[in-house]
Amino acid sequence: MTFQEIIEEIQHLSVDERKTLMMIISDSLDEVKEHRMLEFQGIGKGLLNGVDAQDYVNTLRYEQVND
Repeated sequence: MTFQEIIEEIQHLSVDERKTLMMIISDSLDEVKEHRMLEFQGIGKGLLNGVDAQDYVNTLRYEQVND
């Protein structure tokens, strides 16, 4: 079924059915995917490139205060 066909089918629903459909769609957008810790392994590799971690954090804090 194409997107356009779905839209056409929705137009045949009652007001209450469309409201229910909207709630279902809205609820599905709020779902948060849970991640396992190991999925993040290596994500920051090379991020600092020899920069001291504390200096990096201090710089971020300074930038945040001055924005």
